[in-house]
Amino acid sequence: MKIKTVKYFSKRSAFSQSDSKSIMILLFIFAASMIIGAGTAGKTDTFISAQLKGYVSDSFVFCAESGFFKVFLYSFAVNAVLILFSYVNGFNCVGLSLSVVLPAVKGIGLGLISGSLYMQGSSGVVKYCMTVLPGGIFAVLALILACNESAYMSVDILSLILNRRELSDKISLKKYSLKFVIILILILISSFIDGFTLGGIGNYLSS
Repeated sequence: MKIKTVKYFSKRSAFSQSDSKSIMILLFIFAASMIIGAGTAGKTDTFISAQLKGYVSDSFVFCAESGFFKVFLYSFAVNAVLILFSYVNGFNCVGLSLSVVLPAVKGIGLGLISGSLYMQGSSGVVKYCMTVLPGGIFAVLALILACNESAYMSVDILSLILNRRELSDKISLKKYSLKFVIILILILISSFIDGFTLGGIGNYLSS
């Protein structure tokens, strides 16, 4: 049996324009989930709203008391776990479905936080814009890019299993891994910002 080498990602440069549609879909899923989360936080009964508000307030106090370094490490650990999961998920032939779920989970979580802060009035909006939003932008971008790459890898592996592509004796993991290194840099930036905002000025805003 003659085996021909197939160059993986041969038609896709790092984060090329061919990714734009899939990235937009993932962003739409994230945005829709965040709206659902924010709406849920605003429409829950008094007890649940109070519990959520208390949890968010306690989290701000905890971050403020922990300081820059601890918040940086915590933020990096949480986001890195999601990125690592996305990386490993790429080797799953049904990983496409999980690549769609992660942005939804992230969106609902941030939506609940934003909805809870919104219920605090103008002070909550300021707190959200100055602490959660700056680092969250980079974290969400990193997750979307990771899920996008994971989905492409998963579909490719599924195609190999179903014999819709020629079997490759040399699948290049170098480009796939390199993209996740770039994504980890975004996570480092996000964590640094979180450390400064939540562990720094968060001390002032939580008082």
